Amino acid sequence: MNEVWKKPPVSLEAYQAMVGQEIGVSSWHLVDQNRINVYADVIEDHQFIHVDPERARKETAFRHHGGARLSDDVVDEHHVV
Repeated sequence: MNEVWKKPPVSLEAYQAMVGQEIGVSSWHLVDQNRINVYADVIEDHQFIHVDPERARKETAFRHHGGARLSDDVVDEHHVV
């Protein structure tokens, strides 16, 4: 089991006290089209906005999958908390 899951939960009040503060820095990881394609495969969502960057660039304001970005944030949190 990952050691981070053995830590006690952080209270809502403790999170609220952290607003505006740097709590840590995670390592960099590449979010490239291949990573987005793999994520699209996992969630079975192959809409053009995820798998066709040229079309997405022309037809939308989005640049990558929001769900993938959110899941990366969760991974980053475990590196710094």
